[in-house]
Amino acid sequence: MGSTRSLLYAHPARRGFTLLKLLVVISVIAMLLSILLPALSAANAAGRAAVCGANLNQLAQGAIAYSEQNDSYMLWFGASQRRPEGSQW
Repeated sequence: MGSTRSLLYAHPARRGFTLLKLLVVISVIAMLLSILLPALSAANAAGRAAVCGANLNQLAQGAIAYSEQNDSYMLWFGASQRRPEGSQW
């Protein structure tokens, strides 16, 4: 009886990953990365667009605050750096 019991609980020979299994896993990971990278690039471009919009919003709010504190005159960025005659813009 002792011999059959030892055969039932004997450890099978352990096998590690074969080279083929390892290459398959690496190729699957590479395929998943190739799918993921364009999505990350699109998200990065959308983030840059959001930052650009926020910067434009800050510039507009600054110009409005300036005009409110200076008798409704808006900033003038002309070539001569002067406001046109009779213009409040």
